[in-house]
Amino acid sequence: MQMGMCDVIILCREINMDTGQIAVYRIEKEPVTGEMIHCLKMRSRFNPELQYFCVLKSRWIEEGAEYEQLLHHRNLTQRNLEAIGGIVRL
Repeated sequence: MQMGMCDVIILCREINMDTGQIAVYRIEKEPVTGEMIHCLKMRSRFNPELQYFCVLKSRWIEEGAEYEQLLHHRNLTQRNLEAIGGIVRL
């Protein structure tokens, strides 16, 4: 069975530029499309306080709390993302 874009979810990691507080939330718009991913990539380039991540729905259901905890880390690195696996920065 081949997975489509609807089998993934998009997460946003937003850093408040005044307080440094980090919010992590799911982008509720579905289905996820290539155009949507392109727009979010562009948005994060112009707004560095916004970072977007893609996760398989099945992994989110099983490990969502771990992903959320990881994205709340102040110093999020590519190494951290690779260590947990299953999450991709857009």
